[in-house]
Amino acid sequence: MSSDLTAVAFPGRAGNATEVAATPKVATRTNTVDIAILMAAAAGLAHAFSTPTHWRWWQASGVFFAVIAVAQLGLAAALFFHRTSTKVVLAGVWSNVLVVSVYVASRLVALPGQPGMTAHGAPKAPGRSFLPAAPEGVGAFDMFSLVVELGLIVLLLTLLPSRTRSKVTSALMYCGIAFCAFAVWSVMSNGAIR
Repeated sequence: MSSDLTAVAFPGRAGNATEVAATPKVATRTNTVDIAILMAAAAGLAHAFSTPTHWRWWQASGVFFAVIAVAQLGLAAALFFHRTSTKVVLAGVWSNVLVVSVYVASRLVALPGQPGMTAHGAPKAPGRSFLPAAPEGVGAFDMFSLVVELGLIVLLLTLLPSRTRSKVTSALMYCGIAFCAFAVWSVMSNGAIR
């Protein structure tokens, strides 16, 4: 009698274990993946927003920013659609490490091919004097993007299998050591340390 009451009280529900097991599972994302999606999208939108300004200053920089924006928004879309394979996550980690490295390098030394700037960032025009290419300044929007990208790298590392994560963090440590040596060299060669 109780099974009849259950059938009446909950119509359409499976009555036995085999029917319950046959129901499709809904794929869910973890909170870590959701936060990584937001961070990748935020970084991508920040680069998309900055692309026109960088294009006017130096076309190579504008193209670089556009590529970064597409890559980061593509990563956000891939994570959104449950594509968290090791290859996708590794591509996300290393591409964001590249972006952070270029950012830090551009604040330490002038990048190869970087054009000179006018005083106070005024538009280029005939008769205005140009300053030689120099390291770029640090701005609040830059720092926002940098913090988001560093956080994204950390979150993506947590999505990797433990053996792969161990190898990647070791490689990141060696890259960090090399980058610190580059930073010390660039500061010393610019005469900041005497």
